[in-house]
Amino acid sequence: MELKDIIEGIEENGVFEFIVNNYYKLSKEDLRDVAKELDYAIYCYCSFEEYKEITKKCCDNLKELE
Repeated sequence: MELKDIIEGIEENGVFEFIVNNYYKLSKEDLRDVAKELDYAIYCYCSFEEYKEITKKCCDNLKELE
């Protein structure tokens, strides 16, 4: 999948919906890039405490998948 298609999909549907509906079309590198850029955006726009809370919630949600 091309980067422009990834960006367009995220802009139209949000990260969650885009990933859920398209993960099988994405390379490991594409998934890595989306995850790292999303994390950086959250880090830039939140306080450190909010960032820690978001990270904890993410880890809690991942634990529920086990």
